[in-house]
Amino acid sequence: MRKTGLIIMIGLISSIVHGQSFETNLTLSPLTTFKSNLTTENKPAFGFSGSVQEFYILTDNFAIGSELSYSHENYKFTRDFDGFSIPEATSYYESKLTINSLKIPLILRMKTKSDWSVSVAYGLTYNINYKASVDYIYYDWFSNDETKTEIPETSVYSKNDLNSYLSVGFGKAFKIKDLRLLTEIYYHKSFADYRIEHGGANGTEILYSYDISPQYIGFKVGLGL
Repeated sequence: MRKTGLIIMIGLISSIVHGQSFETNLTLSPLTTFKSNLTTENKPAFGFSGSVQEFYILTDNFAIGSELSYSHENYKFTRDFDGFSIPEATSYYESKLTINSLKIPLILRMKTKSDWSVSVAYGLTYNINYKASVDYIYYDWFSNDETKTEIPETSVYSKNDLNSYLSVGFGKAFKIKDLRLLTEIYYHKSFADYRIEHGGANGTEILYSYDISPQYIGFKVGLGL
């Protein structure tokens, strides 16, 4: 009896696996970054990411998969000069954070018959490298002249090189002859914390710090193989 049941179970599993299929995609995504920090003002910054995806088709509507992606993210923001005031002039700090990383998530995708889809991904990010730069901007209204001075003593660090993230996307697939074109707009939220620190302008000892929690919106375009 047990042997018969085992044979039946193996047969069912084999038929299920045989009825399923795999899906491989190549994607490229321009992205716009932003972040949350009460002490600074964010400026639009652009980056890109690329990935190789592999999905296991569970049913006509559901698939589970993963991807290996590389991302290049730029974050730009400004902060007022917290020192003595200069008449008829504007001064502030302009900072930039660049992050290069690899990402591997677990993705759950839900798709309709008309090829609209919603995907939710939770994964890990490994920082390949990250760097920061800070400039002191001084604008003189009388001469209509702007000067930019790089702050040489700048440090940036993250608590961990391995962090988690969450991504939610909404997309549509199109069939063009034998090709399958993929499009998706998505939101990416990293659970990493970066801190930038630097001194004041003109060698002053005032210490400025920025705590950044990376996040961005991307538009993914890909081809199904």
